[in-house]
Amino acid sequence: MRNGRARFTVGDETVEAVAGQIVVCPANVPHKFENLGPELLEQIDIHEARAFETEWLE
Repeated sequence: MRNGRARFTVGDETVEAVAGQIVVCPANVPHKFENLGPELLEQIDIHEARAFETEWLE
């Protein structure tokens, strides 16, 4: 993450991360994130696959 704080859910695990941390999500594992604020959340997402499908989790 470049800026902010976020809560990541990766499978059954929950991780709170801050700017400077890296969160790795294995392939084919459902994952989501939530901005914990109050500052802007800025992150870089890297996907190894040529194409990917997004299904927003609640």
